[in-house]
Amino acid sequence: VFATCTGYSVPGLSAYILKALRMRQDTQRLDVYGMGCSAAVPAINRAHDYVWMSYKRKALVVNTEIYSTTIFHDNDVETAVGDAIFADSSSAVLVGYGDKSGPTIIDFETAVDYENIGTLGYTFPDGRFRIRLDPKIPVLVAPLMKRVADNLLERHDLTKDDVKAWIIHPGGKRILEGAVKALELSDE
Repeated sequence: VFATCTGYSVPGLSAYILKALRMRQDTQRLDVYGMGCSAAVPAINRAHDYVWMSYKRKALVVNTEIYSTTIFHDNDVETAVGDAIFADSSSAVLVGYGDKSGPTIIDFETAVDYENIGTLGYTFPDGRFRIRLDPKIPVLVAPLMKRVADNLLERHDLTKDDVKAWIIHPGGKRILEGAVKALELSDE
């Protein structure tokens, strides 16, 4: 499963990953585009579903963002902030079944704020990518994080104190501070 929001390719970039790794030609693949930072969650979810259905197989999830391909030159503060907090990056995780030596996927939860759907993304002046980054995003994200966390915890009859560690997508200092406050977390 390959996920990105900063690259579009036909065939999908998963085909090039398969070729580079010399994987079997009958390897099943899925490309997830246009979901931004949150793409890792549905990508891992799809890998989990695939592995669950065919428990002897493994799934590789690769998330790659090439923000440098979207740098747009103008004098807008929104563009400068985007260029300051986003960068080129890549991550990968191998999802398997039955191996209890590492982290275990128990459940998934997502949230979409339909009322504010246009606050983050891209516009296309002159046919080029330009970041759309509304300054109110840090205020909007924290309640969504809390809703997702509360739903997951409730569904499994857990409390926040039952969680040993929290991993939060940084998205900038204000988003981290908002998440810590909304989830009532300490720095530890």
